[in-house]
Amino acid sequence: LADAFRDVPEAWFYLGMARLHAGTPADAVEPLRRAAASAVVGDEARWWEAVALERAGRTADAQRALATLCATAGPD
Repeated sequence: LADAFRDVPEAWFYLGMARLHAGTPADAVEPLRRAAASAVVGDEARWWEAVALERAGRTADAQRALATLCATAGPD
């Protein structure tokens, strides 16, 4: 789907989530980062990107991603 619909951030979200749940968190980071532009799944994508970064052993990057996410305005 991500190849067929390159401009649809939600397709990148599902690719990233599939990779994360398949046990390849390093491969999930970039698709989740691309999905962050989505008005529908952007907040979720940013959270799961931080999870993927942490699971990939990139703790400092995960902490930065979480700090950025927590600094944004929103209901949560």
